[in-house]
Amino acid sequence: MKCEYCDNPVPNGVTRCPSCGAAVNFQAYGEAPTSPVSPVSSQASGMAFVQPRSENQSRSRIVYILLGVFFGILGIHNFYAGRTYRGLWQLLITLFTGWFLLPLLAVWVWSIVDICVISTDGDGTKFK
Repeated sequence: MKCEYCDNPVPNGVTRCPSCGAAVNFQAYGEAPTSPVSPVSSQASGMAFVQPRSENQSRSRIVYILLGVFFGILGIHNFYAGRTYRGLWQLLITLFTGWFLLPLLAVWVWSIVDICVISTDGDGTKFK
């Protein structure tokens, strides 16, 4: 089977394309997934298939770095990149323990490491 977005081959039993990360729509090909969760039950539970972002819609690494440098202790760079839980942890640590120096320093170092190491957004798409 091929991915309907990037036309790369998709192995049987996976729910996302390994190349572009798009959700595989088995119904479009008349096949049933081999995984325990079918697309029909996913749609019935309120989940929808998300189209992957195209190259011109990908997030900018420069913006990610600038947000990390200026607002890193608030986790804004992680919210921008789609890493909601990581950004929420940084924000909560800063808000609730902000009057102590050590937690602020730890979150600041954490944000510097983030901007140096991370090169993809929360969906696994490379920054442009």
